[in-house]
Parts: sequence; structure tokens; C-alpha cells
Amino acid sequence: MNNQGAPLSVINVLCGKNHDLQALRKSGVLYRRAARLLKKSETPESVVMVVSTFEGPVNVSATSSLEQSMLPAMDLTHDEEPTEDLDALFLDTQAHEMTLESNDEESDVEEYMQEDEHEDTVLGDDEQTSEEHGEHAPDYTKMADADCIRHWALAGNESLASVGRLLEMLRAKTDLNIPKDPRTVLRTKRDRATLLNIGDGQFWYHGISRCLVLELRKHATVPQVLLFDLNIDGLPLHSRSKTQFWPILMKVVEHPHWPVLVVGIYCGQSKPESNGPFLRPLVEEINALHRTGLVLEYATVRVHLRAIIADTPARAFIKGVQGHMGKHSCLKCCCEGETVEQRTVFLDTNANKRTDGAFRNKEYVLHQTGSTPLVDLENFDIIEDIVVGDRLHQIDIGVTKKLLNIWYIGVLRSTKRWNREQREIIHHRLKRQTFPFETQRKLRSLDDLSYWKGAECKAFLHYAAPVVLKGLLTGQQ
Repeated sequence: MNNQGAPLSVINVLCGKNHDLQALRKSGVLYRRAARLLKKSETPESVVMVVSTFEGPVNVSATSSLEQSMLPAMDLTHDEEPTEDLDALFLDTQAHEMTLESNDEESDVEEYMQEDEHEDTVLGDDEQTSEEHGEHAPDYTKMADADCIRHWALAGNESLASVGRLLEMLRAKTDLNIPKDPRTVLRTKRDRATLLNIGDGQFWYHGISRCLVLELRKHATVPQVLLFDLNIDGLPLHSRSKTQFWPILMKVVEHPHWPVLVVGIYCGQSKPESNGPFLRPLVEEINALHRTGLVLEYATVRVHLRAIIADTPARAFIKGVQGHMGKHSCLKCCCEGETVEQRTVFLDTNANKRTDGAFRNKEYVLHQTGSTPLVDLENFDIIEDIVVGDRLHQIDIGVTKKLLNIWYIGVLRSTKRWNREQREIIHHRLKRQTFPFETQRKLRSLDDLSYWKGAECKAFLHYAAPVVLKGLLTGQQ
């Protein structure tokens, strides 16, 4: 037992089963004084001086040899009743308390002076830090009172409740001419979001500029140039409903840690009827940002669109071209597809490549099924800058799932499907297969192949296929 724990245990022993002394012990007075006396390197015997005049029944087994050596003058096994009145005991305790309090006041003054010196040192460091970063800080002397509060709230991402309490205190304690409502200080828009009706759905457009301004407020430095990518795709909201979202998402290329920004959202029972009202606000804003840049209060940022990323159906929709099942649906060349066993294939590998100028002039009559606002984009190659490297539809579903449909289900008449014995071997191997934690979905049986998602096809191609299909494929396959 250490020196600090010994006197505290002695206090417990001395109190015994006396209710009054137990109440005194539970109040914490004895423990606080014992800790402070030990801190001042006083002898442990002075801790028990408060109750040394009390001789009561004590459990000898609960007292260690160290505790007994600390109290040689006390008979811990004495069974007689206490000889002194409890009032006298508490008077002695009170007198001792007053002595200790006077000593504590002196020590508190010393501690306060030391803490004050430490705070001065910390404040000096903070002032030096603020001077170092003073170049980026705004000049509050030239700002209005409400603008200063607004800058503080936006820089710290303060809530409306916090700003409201601050305004209430400033209005009560100062003569500042500031608004009462925090929404007035923060210049919160009172109007509801503007929704544009497109067919049977509604379209909300937030804007690229607003997204970038809100994000740049969170960072101390502002880049001179920003390159961004756009993603357009559709996704269902519910498994048993036709309602779906078509969001326009933006990602800043140079800052991958920045979140994905929502530029606009279309909500309806299907995709937008026309890409004109869906893409027109986006195209106009991109052209405006390309000409003037993103104008901030203290800087101007050049903003450029690098690429538009979309899957195969969404890409055909925004460009106004044939879908992937059409014979003139190739986005990169003028190859004409051929039908082979109810499948469209592109066999010509030497066809002429499509160009941006010919697309804008609508020279591809069979390829272009409609118009698109994307042709009005400045400094943008509508052929090269709309990415077609779509792994989901080209590899996972376009190749892996299609080959499994040919071999397992037999969708092609010219190709014989696997027999029953081969199927049982595949099922047995697939059940024994263990996948790493990188796989996003648990692989289902090949009997549910028509319900497989892209992640399942990817997991089968990379992890299961080399083991499951070993010895079952011919040289041609």
C-alpha cells in the first residue's frame, strides 16, 4: 500500500460503525484534507489527528500491519464505549478545518498566480499565431457589425440557435445596430427552392457556383484553378416504386478529400422526357464560369469542366444518340453493328472515328436520334471528354454475365451449355469458395444468374472463376 492510500484506509478504520463519523467521512472533508496534507509532504499521522481522541470498535482483520504501525498509541482492539463526547470531537474537527482552510487559501493564491502566468504565455502564443496568419484574416475594422457576426458564424459553421443567442446578448448589453433574427445576419433566403416541371417530374437546380462557394468556406486557402468532373445517373428510391432520382453530381479533381457536391436533382416516375430542360441550366452556368471564373470576395477562381462520367444508358440519354442495342450506337467510331444470333456485334475494327465537329454539325444522322444542349459547351470535346470506360456495363455485365448466360443457361443456339454433371461441380466449388472482405456482395448461386448485380459479376471474375471453372472450359471458350 502506498503512502497516500494508507492514511485514507486508517480513516475508514477509525470511523468504524459510528454513523456520525461515517457521515463525516462520506462528506469528503477528511479525504480532501488528507490528500492536501500528503501533497505538502506532511506526516501521515497528522491526517488522523482529527479523530485520534476517538477510541471505538475496530475490525482488526481489516487493518494492515502498516496501518497498525502508524497508530502505536491507539488500542484498536478496545471494545469499550467512546470516552469523549462526539460534540467535542466535532469541535476539534472544525478547529482543524479552519487551520487547514487558512493554509489552503495561501496555496490557492500561489496556484492562481501560476495559472495566470501560464494563461499570459498561452495568450502570447495565440497572438503570435494570429499575427502569422493575419494575411488571410479579414479586416474587421472595415466591416459592419452584422458582417463581422456573419463571418464568424459562417467560418465556424455555427448553428442558428448559437447566432440567435449571441445577437440577443449583444442587443441587451451593447448599443450595436444589429438585426434580431439570425437569418437576417446570415442572409438566409426566405423563398422556397425553385422547382422546374419536366414532364411528370420536377427538377431542382442548385448550381455549380453555389456548391463551390459553400465548400470553399470550409478551407483556409483558395486554389487558383479548379477542374471538376460531372456524373449523371439514375437510381430508384424504393424497391416497390417507380419513383427515381436523376442527380447531377460534381467532384473536384485536385481535391479528392472534398465531398461529392450535388448540383441538381430530378425526381419522377422515369427519366426526364427531354434532356433539354434537364441540361440547359448546367450548360449555361459552365459557359459563364469558363468566361468569368468563380468570383469570390477576395479572389477569382478559374473553373473548368474536365469530363462527364455516366453509364451506358445515361450517356445515350444526355448525348441524344442511339442506345447500346442499336446498330449505330458506337460512341467512338462509325462502325455499323451486325446481328448475330439475336445479338448486336461490331466487327469492323478499322471504321472511321467520330469527331467533335461532325457531331456538332449533326452529320451522324443515323447515330444522333435527337438534340442535346451539350453541343453548346465551350472548350469541350463531346466525343473524347464524355468517358466511355464503363466497367459495369462493358466488363462485369457486358462480358462476364453474358458469357455465363451462354455457358450456363444456353442463350445461344450454336453453343452447347454445360451438362448436369458440370453444373453440380460448379455448385460444389462455388459453395466452398471463400471471398476476401473487399467483395461488396455475397455471391449467389448460378441458378439466380439473371438477378446478379455488377458487384457479383466482378467478384466471380476476379476470385471465383479461376477456381470454379478450372477444367470445365474448352480451348475455344
